Amino acid sequence: MPDNELLQQMEAALEEEYNQYNRILDLSEEQIQLIDEIEPDVDRISDIMTRKITVLDEIKILESQHHPLKESWEKLRGNYSENEKKNIAEWKDRCLGLIERLKDIEDRIAVNIKRIEKEINQRLRNIQKGREVRRAYFSSETRPPRFVDRKN
Repeated sequence: MPDNELLQQMEAALEEEYNQYNRILDLSEEQIQLIDEIEPDVDRISDIMTRKITVLDEIKILESQHHPLKESWEKLRGNYSENEKKNIAEWKDRCLGLIERLKDIEDRIAVNIKRIEKEINQRLRNIQKGREVRRAYFSSETRPPRFVDRKN
């Protein structure tokens, strides 16, 4: 494999991974907007989580496909000039910066999801209490009504 070809393949692989991480970032930012609403749309939040899992699966596949290429790069990078290695290092730094940003956003999402979960559980408990009150005050008799004659 010519030296230039490995360099181009490595740049293309890192760019492809970066773009996938960027897709997750876009989905996470959309999810944060939904979570920050007064009445969060739980179904849309769940849909975004599902889409993020799909993208993460795609990233796992990409990383496994790129693994041999990255191993070759690690073995042969000493053959390249500092200027040639600089572009690869910049792509790696971009990816790492994006991953760190994603981690911060995902931590925030996790905290807010727990808050939403508590609110939903509280609403469900309130509904259950309402049902119990309704049954207590408005339960229908299963026996026919009895009239008591108090005159005698």
